[in-house]
Amino acid sequence: VPHGKGHPITDAVYENVQARIRGASVLAGVAAKLGALFTNNGNKLEVLLGYATLYGDWGGAVAPLADLTKTEVMAMARYYNERAGEEIIPAAVILDDLWQERSGAIFPTAELKEKQKDPMKFGYHCALTEYLMEFYRHSAADVMQDYLAGTLHTKLNKYFEGLVAEPKGHALKLMERWNITSPQEFMTDLEWFTRNFNNQVFKRVQAPPIIVTSKNAFGFDNRESMLPYRETARHKELKA
Repeated sequence: VPHGKGHPITDAVYENVQARIRGASVLAGVAAKLGALFTNNGNKLEVLLGYATLYGDWGGAVAPLADLTKTEVMAMARYYNERAGEEIIPAAVILDDLWQERSGAIFPTAELKEKQKDPMKFGYHCALTEYLMEFYRHSAADVMQDYLAGTLHTKLNKYFEGLVAEPKGHALKLMERWNITSPQEFMTDLEWFTRNFNNQVFKRVQAPPIIVTSKNAFGFDNRESMLPYRETARHKELKA
């Protein structure tokens, strides 16, 4: 269905209408009725990619999980159930360390259309988030250089320490699981990832306050520019 100057209305437009009703009208309305506040439950990977609807599920009074990657959220869910001695958080939403789908499990989804699944390469993208946001910021070109040198997986392993049973070698298993060992898939994915990272600053500057759990949280720890991102000459050379 065309609108404006012939641009089609995508499914995401209709999905975001639902998300805004769910967040701004339902959650905010119920919270006000109860004399309470509602939380923003986005994680760090979603914040980095802008994977949320502005004025919808991007709202909330505080974002308690926004400095935790999805891998850390899963590890915390397992730990919480173990400490409680019962299934406080449903086992169906806790996937294994390689994010493999299984019968009866619910893969991460925005639940805004039938059979929808989140587009992230979980685990791998979590480590990539931390690598790009370290105190000494890394760029996409750094990631490409590491990939060409065959050392990317070894540098990403450290982000799984304390989160998975066998962190050594875990990044390579995830890269194989998501087909990142294919250079073409690696490059396509990296450019999608960094493009969203750099283009979603306008959402992050409107995010609720984030509870800081690391040295590289969004906000005051990680100042960002709204200026458009441009590929460097080094980026283009390494891509070739």
